[in-house]
Amino acid sequence: MSDVEEWETSPYTETTSLQYALLVIWIGNMCADAYYTMTPPPVAKDEESGPAAPKKTAVPSFLEGHRVAARDATYFGFIMLLFYLCDGAQVLNIQQKSYDRDFFIFLMVIVLIFSCGTKADSKRPAILSREQTEEWKGWMQLAFLLYHYFAAKELYNYIRMLIAAYVWMTGYGNFSYFYKYNDFSPWRVCKMLFRLNFLVLMILMVMNTDYMLYYICPMHTLWFLSVYAMMGIYPSLNKTTGGIWTKFAVYALIVGVIWDVPGVCEKFWSPLSWLLAIPGAEDPMHEWVFRTGLDHWSTFAGMVCAWGYPHVVTWFESKEAENGAIAVKTIFLVPAMYGMYWWTNNVFLQDKYAYNAVHTYYSWFPIVTYIFVRNMIPSTRNWHLEMLCSCGKITLETYLCQYHIWMARHGDLHVAAVLTIIPGYPLVNFLLNSVIYVYLAQKLFDQTTILSNFMLPKPSQDGDWKIIGMRWATVIGAQLAVFIVVAVGRSAMSSE
Repeated sequence: MSDVEEWETSPYTETTSLQYALLVIWIGNMCADAYYTMTPPPVAKDEESGPAAPKKTAVPSFLEGHRVAARDATYFGFIMLLFYLCDGAQVLNIQQKSYDRDFFIFLMVIVLIFSCGTKADSKRPAILSREQTEEWKGWMQLAFLLYHYFAAKELYNYIRMLIAAYVWMTGYGNFSYFYKYNDFSPWRVCKMLFRLNFLVLMILMVMNTDYMLYYICPMHTLWFLSVYAMMGIYPSLNKTTGGIWTKFAVYALIVGVIWDVPGVCEKFWSPLSWLLAIPGAEDPMHEWVFRTGLDHWSTFAGMVCAWGYPHVVTWFESKEAENGAIAVKTIFLVPAMYGMYWWTNNVFLQDKYAYNAVHTYYSWFPIVTYIFVRNMIPSTRNWHLEMLCSCGKITLETYLCQYHIWMARHGDLHVAAVLTIIPGYPLVNFLLNSVIYVYLAQKLFDQTTILSNFMLPKPSQDGDWKIIGMRWATVIGAQLAVFIVVAVGRSAMSSE
């Protein structure tokens, strides 16, 4: 780990008009934040209840929450500036990645041991409870991030399996929500799209990068929208066995035709090449076709499991109540373990190219096996590891932050190097980088939540979409106006 080569930095050579405009907007927002800090909010006396009654804010509903949003946007801008300085301007040194299997295993074991010290009781113990899925996402994310940081290429197939589990959860979680609550409101869709894409779109503008660099975001957006479309079209069919399986059949047919029939996927997505292509690549749409193709059956498998979940839980609980659960579970455990043995030897241990070809058709089996083993003993459903659960809540932020604050570009390759705070001490740098990185990821999660609540407050029963529309129009209009002024100003200066 000590013989790590220092590399020359490769900062961006040109700043775009959009980046200048974002800087101007951020400075303006800081001024507004400073003004709000020094000026108390206006209040109005409740005339009906007398002067002793609680005071109410006198600002219009359109502006409610604008003070908190301004402070939040200021912090958000600071983090985006750090992104630009670390990865765009590269004010810090960078060094090559170094992988040592022994140290990697040691680090993973240390993380597991420390996580076990944060064991906590679950609030609502159940098979695949919310805390359990967050814990699941947490340990997968840690493995995924360390795989990137140390360039642990020998773990490629394992990481592919973890990504399949994430996509599986997209199908499972969203199907469960729509099936249970029957909520297909525009607000629900907007909140999900905001959650998946707001932060990445801001990073795109600040860092002048491509959408497909952060392929997880467009991929999960696609699979969320596919579940929403399947469940939202003729929702009355969702509550009948025949209706839901008809929908499953149609969904499977569409997915099979698009991704399993050669040549269809490229043509189907070609109208969106302006968004999903990588400019300058030999095959601009290859990355999108490849990434979505790897896991195109995972969402479907997640939805099927979500539909069967209540039936399986009822069966589990009935057997456990009869004290015959051990024998029945053993009957399932033996073939599951044999299936894992077969899958490991015949699928998982293939080279990466052979594995990629069959991954999507087999990835569901180890996922279901993990859920079965994790919940086989009733007592294991009553607890979770809080540290991993906390990591699981910020997977999107840690995924996006790794590109610009934990790792950095080298030449034209993203996340090809790691940042160096103290030259010559790679492990110390790893520790310092990780502390800063996790802290900023958590802050971005908090700030994105605040901005989401401000830009997309839950409408009242009467549907108060006017306020939402006014906020979006004001924010987008102001940004466009600043961008136009900056672009025209730069053009005039260059012509002189």
